Amino acid sequence: MNEMGILPDYQGYAMHDHWISYYTYLECVHLLCSAHHLRELIYAAEQYEQVWPTQLIQCLLDINIAVAEDANEGLSSLGEEQLKQFNEQYDEILAQGKAEIPILPAPKKEERKTQTA
Repeated sequence: MNEMGILPDYQGYAMHDHWISYYTYLECVHLLCSAHHLRELIYAAEQYEQVWPTQLIQCLLDINIAVAEDANEGLSSLGEEQLKQFNEQYDEILAQGKAEIPILPAPKKEERKTQTA
């Protein structure tokens, strides 16, 4: 990325897919792509057959619709009560997710795979 000169001096907003290398660029503001979030949630729902990813997808889509509707009415943000409701719903879904996701033991040192170039 440095050789291409895309991000080394960039100081604006950089929306990306959460690739860890992007976070080495400290001069820009990092935004995460919602399309990537949705794909990851779809994967989690299909792969692990858990309920919370589908609920979170619906929550995010509902928020997007509400923001678009308010923007069409000339508003620049959601109302305080609607924000509170979405925050509560989001927090409840994440709490459910934490309860559904199994805690996996850390691999023993001899079991860890080394990454090759």
